[in-house]
Amino acid sequence: MGVMDARTLARLARVNIGTFNVWAHRGFLPGLDTGVRGRPRNITPSVAVKVLIFAELVAFGFSPTDAFVMTSKMQDAFIEEGFLIIPRARPGEAGVGTKGVAGAIIHERDPARIARATARLPPIFLVINVSELAQQIHAAEAQWLESRGAKN
Repeated sequence: MGVMDARTLARLARVNIGTFNVWAHRGFLPGLDTGVRGRPRNITPSVAVKVLIFAELVAFGFSPTDAFVMTSKMQDAFIEEGFLIIPRARPGEAGVGTKGVAGAIIHERDPARIARATARLPPIFLVINVSELAQQIHAAEAQWLESRGAKN
């Protein structure tokens, strides 16, 4: 069973449904099937977290293409808990690993270790609280399931 529909996820991602659908149809949202136009999507929790991370990266200034590369290569452990630390640099720029942007993502479970983890990064970086995103997803899931139950 899915966790929520596209409208709910777009609202959580703080983008309008049109932008969400463009990203989906261009294949930028990892794990999200484009499906049949006009048909509802039932989105799983792990895909929903990746979509929220993708939206945060785009809002931070990464292109949708770079944000897709980063989110599509994320290990499952990265989207379950903790914090993601991402430098604002393109592949090949100073401070970014040889794997490019995707290789520069740092995952920390302990918020006290963020300062140590960022010491070797460029001066501008993004910290995403994955645990908070997961909590938002679970709260939205409960509301969505309740609203579906009320309609049946």
